[in-house]
Amino acid sequence: MSSRPEHRPIRVCTIPGRHSYVDRCLAGAPDVVHLPDPAGSTSYDDPWRPSPALEPAWVRAYAGQVDLMHLHFGYEHRTPQQLRTWTETLISEDIPFVLTVHDLDNPHTPGQERHHASLGVLTKSAAATITLTRGAAEELKRRYGVTAHVIPHPHQFDLGLVGRRVRARARRGGRIGLNLRSQRPNVDALAALSLLRQAPADTSIVIRVSTAILTGGDEVGNVIADGAREGRWEVSAVPGYTDERQLWEFLSGIDALILPYLWGTHSGWVESCWDVGTSVVAPAIGYYGEQHPVVTLALNARPDVVQQVLGELRPTDGATVQERRAEQTEVAARHAAIYRQVLG
Repeated sequence: MSSRPEHRPIRVCTIPGRHSYVDRCLAGAPDVVHLPDPAGSTSYDDPWRPSPALEPAWVRAYAGQVDLMHLHFGYEHRTPQQLRTWTETLISEDIPFVLTVHDLDNPHTPGQERHHASLGVLTKSAAATITLTRGAAEELKRRYGVTAHVIPHPHQFDLGLVGRRVRARARRGGRIGLNLRSQRPNVDALAALSLLRQAPADTSIVIRVSTAILTGGDEVGNVIADGAREGRWEVSAVPGYTDERQLWEFLSGIDALILPYLWGTHSGWVESCWDVGTSVVAPAIGYYGEQHPVVTLALNARPDVVQQVLGELRPTDGATVQERRAEQTEVAARHAAIYRQVLG
């Protein structure tokens, strides 16, 4: 185990180095130092840039400055064998690592064989494994034989925005949103747009879509543009990246958000919606409903089912600032406790 002096805080290198979720898991964690991002590899504007800390050469070069590595996500570009070499390098340098499994099935890749193999390598080598829901923990146990700690996702928005809205919640009719800023492999945009065409007549709809998709000339962009011309929905065109305030304005201005997913495990969108009291409508996949209450609706549901479910949508109270603050404090404390246990 690490020879860290007892009087020194635990120096933790995270992958990714900077991300709102990662930062909130460690904000205020007792006796923990969240190390600066390796080589400035990521930022809030670009959190998905590959981290150099996944390179064995980086581990060897900076081993004396790191007590513990915590891997969250951002390793899709590495093969299972490369990840095995990385974990072996960590062991050789006496750096234990903690793994948080956000995605049992990767939303960024069309096939899952490589991702599942990577999880097999990582769960076998991790000194401790964390996930966000009990259902995901049970699936990890079935798949890989690992017992995972369950620590919930902390607030997504800054606490100053939790519980605030730009628009009062509707009691009838309602306003439903769909986010298509990017088209990951697990997104079925056309199915979601078809579903929204079947919404009750007194429902207003807003489609948040990237300008690249809207003007790209593909079928999704054309369907969105056609619906806007017909008056079926409003379109909010956004650039590739939007800041937290813009996202808050979108989510707090609707009553419900449709998640257009074919597969998934957990969702930051569920947390963002809970922060502002916006309902979530999603297919029966993953463990979204264990994060917070979710309205279940298949993307290919019959028109009468769509009419009934969307017509009966009601606002959710969502989170309070006090609840989210207390939760974040507990999340940070539990991470610190796991780190101390790992380091002995």
